[in-house]
Amino acid sequence: TPIGLEEEEKYDYGSPHKWHKIQYLPDEIKDVRFYEPNTNSTFESALASNEEKLRKIPRTNKLSTLK
Repeated sequence: TPIGLEEEEKYDYGSPHKWHKIQYLPDEIKDVRFYEPNTNSTFESALASNEEKLRKIPRTNKLSTLK
């Protein structure tokens, strides 16, 4: 957690049920696709399915709204 943030702005390590709702990347690159799964194997198909589910979840970098 960066220094100088208010308590409600700090990353909540004790709430794993919120981790998938956090935008970890800066706004400038938050929508860049760094990896494109190839669905020619069971493992890659599972990754593609997981990515599709995660992309449907709204994310925020304003952690105080998640508390």
